[in-house]
Amino acid sequence: NDIVKWRLPTAYLYKINTDTVLDVERNIVGVEAVIRNHLGEVMGTTAQRLEVSYSSFLAEAVAILCGIEFAIDLGLMPVVVESDALGVVKLINSCCPNSVEICFVCKDIVSRIQYGSVTGSHFGPRKANDVTHSLAKMALSIDYDKYWS
Repeated sequence: NDIVKWRLPTAYLYKINTDTVLDVERNIVGVEAVIRNHLGEVMGTTAQRLEVSYSSFLAEAVAILCGIEFAIDLGLMPVVVESDALGVVKLINSCCPNSVEICFVCKDIVSRIQYGSVTGSHFGPRKANDVTHSLAKMALSIDYDKYWS
């Protein structure tokens, strides 16, 4: 039984952890992002309910982009992104989106990496950050976007 722990970002970086939950029957996506500093302190959190019919792949990419935009709005730069969506992380890191539905979202993420506001995108197992998944579930039931900083 391996213990999986969340890892701190390196000094002078902020880490964005993102996750999504889909309610396919109601066409709702719960999107969540938590931003922490190199000490592990929470610097900001956002929970958003999107009334859309996204694939899980696209929803995870949108969550990453929302997390990056939230960090930019708060002035928390540079950031590293961590997601449990391995396929999306690989797609972003390849800089070569191969799906029309995700192409524009990934290009926006890649452009932020190229301009230096994002230092990279990494995979992290869900068990290492249950907080974002729990908040993404909560986002399915909110009436309006929530931001904490």
